[in-house]
Amino acid sequence: VDSQGSWHVSWEHIWLGFGIIGLALAAAVWVIMPRDSGDSARHHGPLTAANLLNPFKIIFSNPQSWCAGIIGGLLFVPTTIGALGWGASMLSSGEHTTIAFAASDVSMVPIDWVIGCPLLGWISDKIGRRKPVLLGGAVLLLAASLCALFVPVGIMPKYLVALIMGIASGAAMIPFSSMKEVNPPQVKGTAAGVMNFLVFGTTGVMSPLVSALMGKGTVLTMAQYREAFMPLIIGIVIAIGLSFFLRETGWAARKA
Repeated sequence: VDSQGSWHVSWEHIWLGFGIIGLALAAAVWVIMPRDSGDSARHHGPLTAANLLNPFKIIFSNPQSWCAGIIGGLLFVPTTIGALGWGASMLSSGEHTTIAFAASDVSMVPIDWVIGCPLLGWISDKIGRRKPVLLGGAVLLLAASLCALFVPVGIMPKYLVALIMGIASGAAMIPFSSMKEVNPPQVKGTAAGVMNFLVFGTTGVMSPLVSALMGKGTVLTMAQYREAFMPLIIGIVIAIGLSFFLRETGWAARKA
């Protein structure tokens, strides 16, 4: 550490450290996770191409799977592409804030995932309903996103918009539960993988679209950011609309 408090650690050593942490986490999961005997043979039959593809056939032929996957993806992109990808740039060049403030403000979003994801999941389990929590979080995310784009910095309390956006985006976790619950028990593992595929596939499609709408200017105006982020806002609205078509799978609905 030098006199200014800088560590001067190379990026190679940083990523090596992350790799070591990842190996330690993998070893911990191997030790901590309970042992099981796996699914019975009657679930999947012999190891053939047809049996390997059958879980995907079940999941992709279920309209509810697509509904859950698209909702999850559209609720993720305002934070992954919008806040984390372009948020600091928007605040510094569009709102003319300092880089330090822009970085700290944007960092609130993933920090608040730690609050929002378990909190909204707990509420959903507590009331036995998925859709009310999903809709409430999505509406709150829409409101926070509109504030980020159209309310100038300084009007609202510091970090409040990022705080609300991070917590509300925890609603994007609800469709992960729905994806497994709308499909048969024997394909739940595959359903979780397909859910990730659809979510990050949505990010892969939306990211170049937003980048293209940014234009080729080196210094962008706030109007350009608003135009480029509009597909993300429309995506939240579409997710809210699709939520009404998602089957309720909470324990209260099953009990009823």
